[in-house]
Amino acid sequence: MAGSMFEKLPWCKSVNVESRDNDTNEERDPETQPWVTPPPPPPSVRPKRPRSERREWNLSPAPGDDPGQRLRGSFYILAKAIRKDNWKKFGRCLQLEENDIVMTELDDDFYEMMLRWQSREGYKASVNTLLETLDDLCLSDAAERVSSILLQRGLFQLGAEGSSEQAAPPSPSYSH
Repeated sequence: MAGSMFEKLPWCKSVNVESRDNDTNEERDPETQPWVTPPPPPPSVRPKRPRSERREWNLSPAPGDDPGQRLRGSFYILAKAIRKDNWKKFGRCLQLEENDIVMTELDDDFYEMMLRWQSREGYKASVNTLLETLDDLCLSDAAERVSSILLQRGLFQLGAEGSSEQAAPPSPSYSH
């Protein structure tokens, strides 16, 4: 049935596309011409700079509130300091899953992305990690602005040499 259908189509009788396609394939040099054009490399995050070229951030939560709350207080500051077109790169650099990375340009969505990161990291979550990540993305100016604002607002203070900041993961919210 299919054969008779193709016989009725005028272009199927006059042109044998498959044979010309095979001729072209046989002329192709497999060493120099790939079968398929390779896709361009994915837009990736810039490679990390060597540790020796990066600034070491040493902020610790100011006394008072829960350290996790202090860290969450930095999320909107980060959202304002980082250009929105860098939010996805920032999330990827923090090794967030693609479905956890913010896809909109709303500050609240960035905040939610950071909450997911904080929840995943637990007590290892640190504002210093966030500032280092900005440095890794060559966004040192943004890191400096964020650090300055956090210090001015009293959320964080300069830590003692060798101190490490620990922030509690966000508390689960229960809806009744």
